[in-house]
Amino acid sequence: PPGPDAARAVPRWQRCARWQKCCPSVPGGLLSPEVLNHDDARASLAISLRGVVKRFSSVVAVDGLDLDVPVGTCFGLLGPNGAGKSTTMRMLTGQAIADEGSIEVLGYTLPAQSKPARLRMGVCPQESNLDVDLSVRDVLDVFSRMYRVPSARRGGAVEEALEVAGQTARARGKAVPLCG
Repeated sequence: PPGPDAARAVPRWQRCARWQKCCPSVPGGLLSPEVLNHDDARASLAISLRGVVKRFSSVVAVDGLDLDVPVGTCFGLLGPNGAGKSTTMRMLTGQAIADEGSIEVLGYTLPAQSKPARLRMGVCPQESNLDVDLSVRDVLDVFSRMYRVPSARRGGAVEEALEVAGQTARARGKAVPLCG
């Protein structure tokens, strides 16, 4: 049985009763075999790209990218403007479709399995790319749509997120002044 320190190893937000109700914690951690969509030798890879190409008309934004990122690795894409970093991230999150090649994230094949993959991944963009005039509620609505929360549940999910984050009173205020 886990010792008394086991509860402290789980982040506080995952121990929250509301979090456990809507997003139950996964035994073994966020990148455990229970989360990865396969049990074979590739289970050691969080991200796998093979021969990925993305074109915009005559411009080749990503040209034959091969990339493996092992599970448990903190990874960032660095490079000059126009190197294909943003395009690669959009393909990894299912927001853009590669013209050639194959992409797997946490064992899910993209774009066919982008929804379950997005439910398991966390992405921290350099910039939010959201309109500076959006309210806190509007931003949460954008993310609920991005994560394909069904329209019938969207309003309730946004209200619950506001409550969990302690931002109900700021829901109509602009999101820009909020930290992180």
